Amino acid sequence: MLVHTEERPYQCEYCDYTCKTSGNLKTHLVVHSDERPYECDSCELSFKTASNLQSHLVTHSDERPFTCEVCEVSFKLNSYLQKHTTLIHTQQGRPYACDKCESSFKTPQNLKSHMAVHSETKMFECDQCSVKCRTKMQLKIHSTSHQLDWPFECDYCEYRCARKSSLQSHMLYSL
Repeated sequence: MLVHTEERPYQCEYCDYTCKTSGNLKTHLVVHSDERPYECDSCELSFKTASNLQSHLVTHSDERPFTCEVCEVSFKLNSYLQKHTTLIHTQQGRPYACDKCESSFKTPQNLKSHMAVHSETKMFECDQCSVKCRTKMQLKIHSTSHQLDWPFECDYCEYRCARKSSLQSHMLYSL
């Protein structure tokens, strides 16, 4: 019996994979096949394994059973929660820290872009009015104020806006 040994006599003929049983090798060989016999009934996607299909099926559900303990955002898959936790709530996911505030970033480019918020220089100018912004993102957000489509409306007053985040702020602070 190979269970309690390091011996792995079954070798995949296509890659370096080795295993202890012929059943495990047979399961592994699926990754080298173009066959996708497991089809989703809700969309046109198909999968090589039943477990991959099962993982996919949660994307069609509204259920979000995995909740972040820090910010209470919920996710359909535990793997999404783990990725969120690493990227949002740990320095591991955001190793580039600002030395002027508490912000940290995934890339040095994002940190460099962020540093503009600490600058007095406003080098991004709106081409439709005289407003100047510190960052390209602030200018992009400002530019939506010139659009004709204002799809977000307050249910309690005449307020309308171009961005959902603006409506959310209005609802929090104006009512």
